[in-house]
Amino acid sequence: MARTKPIARKFTGGKAPPEQLATKAARKSAPSTGEAEKPNRDSMEKRKKTQELSEDLRSNIVRKHGQSQGYKSIAKDLNVPVSTVRSIIVKCKAHGTVANLPRCGRKRIIDEKFQRKIARMVDKEPRLTSKQVQAALQSEGTTVSTRTIRRLLKENGM
Repeated sequence: MARTKPIARKFTGGKAPPEQLATKAARKSAPSTGEAEKPNRDSMEKRKKTQELSEDLRSNIVRKHGQSQGYKSIAKDLNVPVSTVRSIIVKCKAHGTVANLPRCGRKRIIDEKFQRKIARMVDKEPRLTSKQVQAALQSEGTTVSTRTIRRLLKENGM
């Protein structure tokens, strides 16, 4: 059975007429009216990593709060976000101190002095394997796994 009604079809083959191409290009290049442009990943500025506030500044925040100053006025005086002021005061009330508390996670057994020692050994002889470094350290009375040695060297860029 043949269709009697024509079907509207989208143009799929060949090139579009030049007039259509010109208007499409003009629409892409022209700024949109009223719509805020969404920033793409390339144009977005990278967020700065935040540093911890000094203990002195944190104690100033708590002291000002003790003098019955509000969060907003403290934030304005010390040029710190209100949310930061609030979190410092809540932390102080919960723990009774503004000092940094120990963080979670296992403490490193190897200190910085020992890390420098391993780095010096590899600097003197770059062809040393991690097993050879482990044997040298074991003869001095220190037990370190080869995996730890490789991780330390990787962190130091070796």
